[in-house]
Amino acid sequence: MLEGKHPHRKVVIAIATEGEVLSRFIPDEDADLVFRFFLEKLGASEPGRIETAKGDRTIDIHLNLDRRFGERFPGELGMMQRVMSPQRCTAEVLLNFMLWLDAWIQDHKEISAAEKAELEEIRNLMVRFSISLLMPPDLDIIGISGLEGAAERRLIESIIEIKLDEIYPDYKPLKVGTRSANLLKNYKLVLSKVSLAQRRGHDPITGTKEEIARLFGSRPSGFPSDAKELSELNLVDFSESRDWKGRGVNSQAKIRLKLHPLEEEILKELRNSDDRYMEEGKEAKILRMNQIYRIGSKKGYTRDE
Repeated sequence: MLEGKHPHRKVVIAIATEGEVLSRFIPDEDADLVFRFFLEKLGASEPGRIETAKGDRTIDIHLNLDRRFGERFPGELGMMQRVMSPQRCTAEVLLNFMLWLDAWIQDHKEISAAEKAELEEIRNLMVRFSISLLMPPDLDIIGISGLEGAAERRLIESIIEIKLDEIYPDYKPLKVGTRSANLLKNYKLVLSKVSLAQRRGHDPITGTKEEIARLFGSRPSGFPSDAKELSELNLVDFSESRDWKGRGVNSQAKIRLKLHPLEEEILKELRNSDDRYMEEGKEAKILRMNQIYRIGSKKGYTRDE
């Protein structure tokens, strides 16, 4: 889900039963988000809560281990009725039973494949219903909007997406999977073959469909798809209906390169730089690599980007 919008994020997770331990926890400086899970006993009626502040990278999740099923177990956990009453089965008990069952499966290699599969299915049910107890629909959510209706398994993903959008509102990804990496490799080769005015987007790159496609390491039939992805990466301006006409040697094709928002930000800082460099009697403003990394990281870009 996040690979398209916020790829290659670093999320730190800390879990403890003692609140003071988590409150003193110091995460890595380069962490994009920090989840602190407080495992607490708050009484059977307390739903627990998720809490953060706008612009804060830390999300505190208070999970109530005392939560229980009430009058009856869910149908899929009916076998638990033979062991204990649902009023006494807390999330903590269910988690401990799941851990015990997992260890038992690991220790008893002699059981058949069918028996192992059945026990693993029971264990997985315990995991699922433990999550439903710890993250109920009435979980208090403080400091985050837009989570209405998110199921427990989707809840954490939704929080990550919302918080990253909040922290990095200007971020436009440059690396989204293997395909984008190949496109960027070809794009860099294009930059080395065209004029400065074309690199900066002042002049379009024109030619036949074959010429333009070959320049980008593609074929005429597949180039519109490649150009669309480059456009989504904010690197080119291209419209198939407008810029891709005709056939063969009589075809007319055009594409315009664009400065990526990160490039524009770097150029802005370069123009304001006080550092100078002299070569062959000419002076030029410069930015050091650590300054460029700092500019990018503030906007949410990774070192590779």
